[in-house]
Amino acid sequence: MISEESDIHLYNLTLQRNSNYVHSCIGHFIDRRPVHSQNTDDDNSKKKRKKKQKELQICLATETHIELCDMENGTINKICSFPIFATIRSMGKLSLESSYSHLVLVSDSGNLTIGRFVRHENQAYAIKFQTLFNEPFSRSGIRRLSPQAHLEIDLHGRCILLSAMERNKLCYLTESKNDQLQISSPLEANRANFVTMQTAVCDVGFDNPCFASLEIDTVDKSRHLVFYILDLGLNHIIKKTEFTLSGDLNFIIPVPNLESYNIRTRNSPIQNRSAKEEEEEEGGGDDAADDEINPFVILGFDDYISLRDLRGFYNLKVKIPKRKGSTSTYIITGTLHKLKKEFFILLQSNHGDLYKVRVLGNDEDNNNPLLTITYFDTLPLAESLHILKNGFMFANMETGNNVLYQFESLGNDDDFATI
Repeated sequence: MISEESDIHLYNLTLQRNSNYVHSCIGHFIDRRPVHSQNTDDDNSKKKRKKKQKELQICLATETHIELCDMENGTINKICSFPIFATIRSMGKLSLESSYSHLVLVSDSGNLTIGRFVRHENQAYAIKFQTLFNEPFSRSGIRRLSPQAHLEIDLHGRCILLSAMERNKLCYLTESKNDQLQISSPLEANRANFVTMQTAVCDVGFDNPCFASLEIDTVDKSRHLVFYILDLGLNHIIKKTEFTLSGDLNFIIPVPNLESYNIRTRNSPIQNRSAKEEEEEEGGGDDAADDEINPFVILGFDDYISLRDLRGFYNLKVKIPKRKGSTSTYIITGTLHKLKKEFFILLQSNHGDLYKVRVLGNDEDNNNPLLTITYFDTLPLAESLHILKNGFMFANMETGNNVLYQFESLGNDDDFATI
């Protein structure tokens, strides 16, 4: 459309932006200080580029703005801020071969956007957001059938899964060749009459990417745990396993690969399961002789949590420590932190209580998984939690100011409730 000079143009600008952050992710998006001189030694420069940087930066997003902050020194230092003329629906970090993290955005414009933070060529201290990929996948606007409500990214940056509130799912394959980002055409995984509550990406190493989803059947109102697998060889996504669970299911968080922590995951005795559990699952346990990693997730119910796996070998339950006089206790958010030889998960309940959850190997039961939970601390209700490698935790609060906490200790694991 060619506009004449006499035409009236309308320009929309947000005068006062939102103060609450609805999305957040951690990574290493840009160097804290600009590099003024290039290293003449090519070998040393290559080693620096290949060296994995600590993820001490956090990208925060309101519905209309993006902010990048650095927390290396234990304080929240804002690096840059950009306005986005759209409503951001989902945001995540994409890790590729380069030492810098890419940012994935999904907005009501109906586009999937992948970009990175770079410095201006002439102004070293000026930072801009460079768009590398921007492709429409649906009509503009916030719609229940548009795959913009949930975003999950493979841990090794191989694919991106977009989920709508109802029915539709899209999966994009990502690849980096010669520092160039390449995105494939989307693969569809649609299910009619199902509403997606929450999604999670599973830790399967370099096996076929796996995603877990909590879905509600709109016909009988039953709740399901569904595992989707992207077959990289055949280039299609399938529903691998489905479990029908109780109606108070409301939360999911992935668990790291337990085999790397010497915990048994494959040859569990199936006869320990009840007949009812065998009737509920569809297809679980058929791949017992497979060499693929068996992914695990932790599910949150009213007053208890459960550890489930793709093949249906395990269904471990443990009650959530409750306050005296409290009615219902359920999980609202959580975060995972990996150490050198172990890992732990922090979960927050609707009362603000933090619980430390661990999955250990049971020496008395052929090193099968053992689920434990302990009370850790109490914080205001948070939208999301992020644990950094320097011993700090950023809490994105639902109301009030965001807080950066420092760990004094990891708590006492002697007093816990277990299965």
